[in-house]
Amino acid sequence: MPPEQRLHLIVYVDNLFLKPFSRNTVNREVSRFLQLNTRPGDQVMVVSFNRSFKIDQPFTSDMRLAERALEGMQKSNAFGQQQLSERRAVIERIENARSLGEAQSHADFFAKSLHNDAENSIRALKELVGSLGGLPGRKALLYVSEGLPMAAGEELFALVDLRHGKTASSQLMSNRYQLRREFRELVAKANANRVTFYALDAAGSGSHASLSAEYGRSEGSYVEIAFLEDANRQEPLMALAEGTGGRAILNTNNFGGGLDDVASDLDTYYSLGYAPATAGDGRYHTIEVRVKRRGLTVRHRSGYRAKTAETRMDDGTLAALLYGASINPLGVEVRLGRPTAAERGNFTVPVEVRIPLGSLALVPQGDQYHGRLRVSVAVMDDEGETSPPAQQPFPIAVPSAEIERARDGFYTYEASLLMRPGSHYLAVGVSD
Repeated sequence: MPPEQRLHLIVYVDNLFLKPFSRNTVNREVSRFLQLNTRPGDQVMVVSFNRSFKIDQPFTSDMRLAERALEGMQKSNAFGQQQLSERRAVIERIENARSLGEAQSHADFFAKSLHNDAENSIRALKELVGSLGGLPGRKALLYVSEGLPMAAGEELFALVDLRHGKTASSQLMSNRYQLRREFRELVAKANANRVTFYALDAAGSGSHASLSAEYGRSEGSYVEIAFLEDANRQEPLMALAEGTGGRAILNTNNFGGGLDDVASDLDTYYSLGYAPATAGDGRYHTIEVRVKRRGLTVRHRSGYRAKTAETRMDDGTLAALLYGASINPLGVEVRLGRPTAAERGNFTVPVEVRIPLGSLALVPQGDQYHGRLRVSVAVMDDEGETSPPAQQPFPIAVPSAEIERARDGFYTYEASLLMRPGSHYLAVGVSD
């Protein structure tokens, strides 16, 4: 399969916003989805978030390994049940509070904690989609959770107003915990790196009823607050999916049916190309797509970032380092010299990057042929610590009289890397 058509699918299980039973139920459906709908050459990675990011299975075309990673999560923690218990305790405290200030303090304490958890989840998602930029082909992220809050604790401040009278101070406190800007940034980051979100709400279709029971009341106002909570946690899922051209699976216990729709998406895709007037300016640009035939709609990304050549090179180097995405059209060779001891127990490692001159675009100017290269180098140690790519531009000049002989040779770029003891992974990028 050509690299530009290969699918890289990331199954992302957010244990911070999942109950164990919900996660295990959905993971079984995701395993079935992978068995039935992946094609030879497709690459699947399984990751989880549990206040820290973990790659449970690196990219693989062996779906049995991906399924084992999903099955292995049954033994790991999921904090949705704990979050639910804490919410119920806060609701009871708000109900029994003797003053407006006391009720607000209970809501504020929970909202602050929930906001921190949501920020951590968003930050981990941003880092992941940022690392995917250099991967070739199609990239999709199946995000599994029971929803993230768009405004942490919004429904609890509404409950405070219901029990103790509506005030501007409750609204002001609630506004502190808005996450709308963070989700917009995540959508922009995903679009910049051509990642499509598919969001699956593992809470299922019974969530409204369970939320109403959470408040212990059936009166209209309490039901409205329960619906507000439901909408608050589903809005980000819809925003991530719609902003990146994907789908959100909401309000259903038929997870398999929703995943079948995702499979249809991944199997029937389109590609639109055009030459923008602002290529490589580094800015984010919105996109509008119209169809000529009536009655048809098209889902697409809300925008893209016109990355600079330097940024694209960094992305490619990191993709090679983190995911083994190796593309070498120039026929570059990398050779490592013998390490020598350096101060503080470190080592200096010589690196030679040999670039075939016959693969480069050399332009005649006067009595010489000129070219310009850029080399990027990144290193990761055996603990996963990664150095940011270091780029070095340099010119090439070959006398016209020697150009034919030079085309059969190499240009060699030399560097020395300072490394700590242990195993390391090295990635090199070359741009003509």
